Amino acid sequence: QSVAIMAPDPAQPEQNLWAEVLEEVTGPTQRRARNTNPKNLLVLGDEGSGKSTLLSNLQSKKPSKDGPQGTGIHYTSLEIKDDDNEVKDRLGIYTLDGDTTQSPLLSTVISKETLKDCICMLVVDLERPWDIIPSLRKWATILSDHIESLGAGELLEELKKNQIRVFQTYTEEVEDSKKDAGDDNAVVLDLDEGVLVSNLGIPIIVAVTKDDCLEALSQDRDYRQEHFDFIQMHIRKFCLEHGAALVYTGKNQKTKTTLYRYLSNIGSGFKYHLKACIAEADGLFIPQGWDNPTKVNVLTESFSSIKVDEKYECVIKEIRLTLPSAHKEMIAEDEQIFLEKQRGLLSRNDPDGGVTSTAPAVRQSPTSSASPATRVNVSSNTPPQRRRGVPPSRAQTFAGNGSTSSTPNQRASPATPNRDNNDVLANFFNSLLGNAGTPGAANPSAAGARADPGKEREKMKGKPE
Repeated sequence: QSVAIMAPDPAQPEQNLWAEVLEEVTGPTQRRARNTNPKNLLVLGDEGSGKSTLLSNLQSKKPSKDGPQGTGIHYTSLEIKDDDNEVKDRLGIYTLDGDTTQSPLLSTVISKETLKDCICMLVVDLERPWDIIPSLRKWATILSDHIESLGAGELLEELKKNQIRVFQTYTEEVEDSKKDAGDDNAVVLDLDEGVLVSNLGIPIIVAVTKDDCLEALSQDRDYRQEHFDFIQMHIRKFCLEHGAALVYTGKNQKTKTTLYRYLSNIGSGFKYHLKACIAEADGLFIPQGWDNPTKVNVLTESFSSIKVDEKYECVIKEIRLTLPSAHKEMIAEDEQIFLEKQRGLLSRNDPDGGVTSTAPAVRQSPTSSASPATRVNVSSNTPPQRRRGVPPSRAQTFAGNGSTSSTPNQRASPATPNRDNNDVLANFFNSLLGNAGTPGAANPSAAGARADPGKEREKMKGKPE
């Protein structure tokens, strides 16, 4: 039997088997991705506010210890997955440098054509609570000025109406129930006073990072619950003015999953009815449309020393800590410097040259003779530098004086000049300063215990007892 081999028909295009298999596997995902417009997330915040760490946690990556590299604007992306854990879209993330001089780069992210697909996240941190409100207002003003400069009149008005509708149609339902943002059957409510006063036309999320610093603020700066509620009250008022959602994040990452689902929702164009969480400060989440001025006023119930109408900068002030840390190493004052100060104090307090402090004194032995060594009640075989209880200078001073004493109460001759007494004190302190750390040095406490300071002072002044 023969097998007939048919030549390929040149009229028919050549088919690639592997291309067909790949199309069958990835086709549905690609079609879903092509059906949705890609969204862009713009991240704004001061330097050190935790922008890079927050985004790394959302991407399930290990945060870089070196922080962001370079200046200008940084790009990354966040995968948006469906219920089957398949990537259905990617959210482009643009992080602007914390320096406001880089704000002209906003034109590369937000243009008249991309405005409708933009989301903005304003990042502040609780490590510097005094900068929270000024930072939010600064970046919101920069963003507003840029959007107004685009000249997107009709488009911007339409986007602002969509933001108003989010507040008017918000309902708290089960998280798994999805509704389109333009559902005509939704109940439309009136806006509360002070809501969306500064409507920018795009979704805004305020992320407050480093919520684990609350305990440190309580210990180091004496912040109480009323201070934390005061901070939260002003942040939530800002969010109401701009129609923004609010989330607290930190090392515990309690709101990581919630924030990811919320971003995935907005990025996909769906509306999740995520429930708000205000029970814990380190897990705070308030979606767009949930809050209102009545709920915010509940925070004022904890105010005891703070007035509701006080300005933010008058209550939350930047105070530099002057107290030493509990783990800070304490360095003792140098011995030579300490003795130098004491000598200066003694010379000022006693103009006659006498000893006015508890300086060590030596009681003469009752059986002393003309020898200086016997006057300090030590063996003559012991060198002057090794005599216990007597500094070397003092032993040498008594040795060179030439006076004798036969009884314990005998004193020096009144004819001794006062200048010699000053020399005695000067030699004594100079010896302490010059021979610090010498083995066998005098023990002031031991010497003072064996001598009578009052009598010794009178003797050195040259006055009779």
